[in-house]
Amino acid sequence: MADTYRAPDPSQNLQRSARQADLRQDEAGDSSAEEVLSALYEAEYAPLNRTIQRIGLDPSTAQDVVQEAFAKALRSWNHQAEVSSTKPWVYRIAINTAIDQLRSGKLRGMLPQRMYVPEGSQFDSSEARDLTETLMQGLTPQLRAVVVLFYFQRFRHEEIGEMLGIPRGTVASRLHTAMRHMRARADELAEREASLERGT
Repeated sequence: MADTYRAPDPSQNLQRSARQADLRQDEAGDSSAEEVLSALYEAEYAPLNRTIQRIGLDPSTAQDVVQEAFAKALRSWNHQAEVSSTKPWVYRIAINTAIDQLRSGKLRGMLPQRMYVPEGSQFDSSEARDLTETLMQGLTPQLRAVVVLFYFQRFRHEEIGEMLGIPRGTVASRLHTAMRHMRARADELAEREASLERGT
């Protein structure tokens, strides 16, 4: 399914976030933060939104999470030492916010969770999309996050570790665990289908 949501204007959202947070930074600091985050928002809004949806949130909630992540980044800008690591830092904020929402139970009524994928991808067909959704349903939000970031967003283990605040080895371990669960689920579904075909 194509991502039909248009990214809101970054400057308006960031200015609104700044007002809501009642920031008291010097003008140079404000300008630098807004410039860097506005550029990042414009470049990364759509892929970050898709990432959050694939972790298990509906499009509207994913949009809220992405906007909240950039608002938090703007409020915490003085604590972000290296501007070069801003992208993984914002991804980390968004993913942690999404995981917190899933953990909180507020969104349990949405389950089973839907995973959205862009048109033209290898998962564009409804059958493949449905199968992938089914295989990922049993995963915890933490496992879903590493699967989405690695297999769909094509981030390296080091980048995923930086985004999630975990060591590279933990990323590899979570991927291994997720794939083991997904393979077991696939085997279970295949066996069930074979049993139905045999009439047992």
